[in-house]
Amino acid sequence: MGASGVRIPWPTHGRTHRAIGWFAAAALLVPALSMATTPTSARAAAPDVAEKEIAAATAGEFRVAFIARKADESAMPTATVEVAGFVRREGTWVSVGRRQVVPDKDAAWFWNTVTDPGGVCELSVADSPEPSAAVVLSYGPSAGCATTARFRIERGRLVDR
Repeated sequence: MGASGVRIPWPTHGRTHRAIGWFAAAALLVPALSMATTPTSARAAAPDVAEKEIAAATAGEFRVAFIARKADESAMPTATVEVAGFVRREGTWVSVGRRQVVPDKDAAWFWNTVTDPGGVCELSVADSPEPSAAVVLSYGPSAGCATTARFRIERGRLVDR
């Protein structure tokens, strides 16, 4: 992949990446601020929506974050996975969109699998020749990894490749 790309086999086994720290700080700060301004009774009545960043990486002026959302509360909860793309413009990270990471035909993402440290089999991101990202998610220990989901920037928007 050239000097402008980053390929990260997941999990990182304790290593921290700048993008993960930045997104994690934002993910912790926003809920904390909203909790401070929400009455206790409203917080108690709110549904339990589970969401977790499962991977993030930056290459030059391009950044991606992969977010899993719990879809149900069954014994084996399923999940949806979304990629959020950002580009740096004049020193600020600007969103270029979000896309679903669609599982292979007749398959589903499972919350406990994709949010596990081994839930991301492989992640790569590059900023040239065009900003792009690829992710391979796990179906579980016995089912192995999915096919590669690829994304790129086209006309300033994040699209499936």
